[in-house]
Amino acid sequence: MAGRPKATRSFRAKHSALYASERDCARYDALCSRQDHAGNTLAELLSVVAGDNMASLHVVDVGTGTGKLARLLAPHVQSVSAFDRSDDMITAARAATSARNVSFAVADVRSVPLPDGCAGLVVAGWAISYLKAEYEVWHRDGSSSGPWREEVDAALAEMERL
Repeated sequence: MAGRPKATRSFRAKHSALYASERDCARYDALCSRQDHAGNTLAELLSVVAGDNMASLHVVDVGTGTGKLARLLAPHVQSVSAFDRSDDMITAARAATSARNVSFAVADVRSVPLPDGCAGLVVAGWAISYLKAEYEVWHRDGSSSGPWREEVDAALAEMERL
């Protein structure tokens, strides 16, 4: 846009720097592990999905990061397919996960290589907020622009497809 102030450092650059190495992924995992210190995530998911049906569910975790949600859900569901677009995060997730019913692969939240309707539950952790931040450009005057709505819509449509 003409006349817009120059954008500040992009979220993409900051995000890429955060996932620059396996050591950084481990630091990220340690920070995330403190987010649900009261154990509310699993209880809330169990209240949304009828407990009797949980054991038969195939779960898809998009933007799995270090696999926190995949590990949390694995003992309660049939299987978890977890995806992240970062090779380093997938490596860290595999290293942290011993559950045999969890598989990890590299894929973007907007294009998951699974068939339509395959999941009984799709979870996204922080992936949607990261996607928004990645495509939202903040300007020095406090305004923002960018195609973040379209990118978030694409991610939500992919989750709905699954």
